[in-house]
Amino acid sequence: PPTAASFPAASPMASRLRLGQPSPNPGPGPSPGEGKREEGEARKPEPRREVTDLGGGSEVVHIPRFMARERAWELFEHLNKRIPWTRPTIRVFGRSVVQPRDTCYVADEGLTDLRYSGHQPHPHSWHEFPVLKDILKEVRAAPR
Repeated sequence: PPTAASFPAASPMASRLRLGQPSPNPGPGPSPGEGKREEGEARKPEPRREVTDLGGGSEVVHIPRFMARERAWELFEHLNKRIPWTRPTIRVFGRSVVQPRDTCYVADEGLTDLRYSGHQPHPHSWHEFPVLKDILKEVRAAPR
């Protein structure tokens, strides 16, 4: 597994987003009889999907509660501590400004170098972050 290298114990990301608070209303539970088979075995209901067409053949698919809350928080904490997040200085309308979000560029090998707003991020390999590869595998296996 990757090792932590001089990252702060608590990232400003968590405090900015006010993460870590359980939702006061996690949503309704199943209705009586919902998700049951005739033989009495529990059946997992189809996940709700929200699809946004971005045009040009691209879309964003949001599946609420894609993974269990506990697993999501474990992954968040791991990535928050282990990914080399940066806030590079970029050029916007001729001025130098610090990019207002944490970023880390992870790409498949062989892709053209990314450059935007006068900034060229260091491309990291998926192999550097096995947990990201695991998440990507889960996302690709999600029902379409």
